[in-house]
Amino acid sequence: MATVSCKTIVRSNKVVASQAPVLGSKPVLRAAAKAPSKACSFKSLSAFQGQAMVEKAKRSTVSRRNMEVSAGSVETTTGLGDLPMVKITGDDGSSAEAYLFGGVVTSWKPAGGDDVLYVRPDAKFDKSKPISGGLPHCFPQFGPGPIQVHGFARNVDWELTGTTDGAEPSVEMTLSPSDYSKAMWDKEFKATQTITLSEGKLTATLKVMNTGDEEFDFTASFHTYFAADIEKVAVSGLDGLKVTDRLAEKDSTQEGDVAIAGPVDSVYYDSGEMGLETGAAKVTIGSAGWTDAVVWSPWSDMDCYKEFVCVENAVVGAPAVVPGGGEWSATTTLSV
Repeated sequence: MATVSCKTIVRSNKVVASQAPVLGSKPVLRAAAKAPSKACSFKSLSAFQGQAMVEKAKRSTVSRRNMEVSAGSVETTTGLGDLPMVKITGDDGSSAEAYLFGGVVTSWKPAGGDDVLYVRPDAKFDKSKPISGGLPHCFPQFGPGPIQVHGFARNVDWELTGTTDGAEPSVEMTLSPSDYSKAMWDKEFKATQTITLSEGKLTATLKVMNTGDEEFDFTASFHTYFAADIEKVAVSGLDGLKVTDRLAEKDSTQEGDVAIAGPVDSVYYDSGEMGLETGAAKVTIGSAGWTDAVVWSPWSDMDCYKEFVCVENAVVGAPAVVPGGGEWSATTTLSV
């Protein structure tokens, strides 16, 4: 297949869907005052003590200011394409950015580190298509099926319904049914995504509530793009699991870590926490509520394939079922 500029590729009637990036202040250090010599008179010593008290007061003021600056915060702003965006700054200097279109996190930088997430160079920020990269949703359908590939949650506007500053800054985005969504999936639901920065980690929680009387089911994932050197990628935590190669349409058992040496689109069942070696860092991908995992690389079908890999928490093998009035939730936690 000819090389393209990071565009969606269709293989065997299957669409392989895929989707850059606040600094705290450091305390001001002042040189310690020079101690008086033994020959100093009592008057000189008093002057020195007075100056020391002034310096101490100044340092105390600077310290208070630094504490204020370093407190975790959330800022609403506009991003690329003038799309509404929120910036989350952790009290440790870490940061994240999320767009309301698609409810997608496009950047997460640990304190003093590079961006862990990846946004493809062909990503559109004009609502013409889902934003290609970061931590997007696949909901209420993973992959191809009765409705559009990977569902509609990633290409509609979410509403910012909550923000929290402080030690654990967070944002809550909410998606409710619309005429657009009902034309594909006529269910009564409310979905929320909460993004939190705490203790050097990014935590993303997807909650789906059934606001109607009849149960419904769905499949979903966080289709997470990680910045990586594809030749150095190794995904751990999947050894011994049943795996479906969606390209070869074949089931097998995973042996050892997953490396990328060609196009990959595989589902791993009954998975838990995973580790990802990117060539620059070791990322731990925590999982709660998700049942499966997906690893995806388009390989040379995209000319940016060497720069990223998708490692996803998912519910794919068996759909999630939500009774009337019930709810379902799952959480992904990223740390380095």
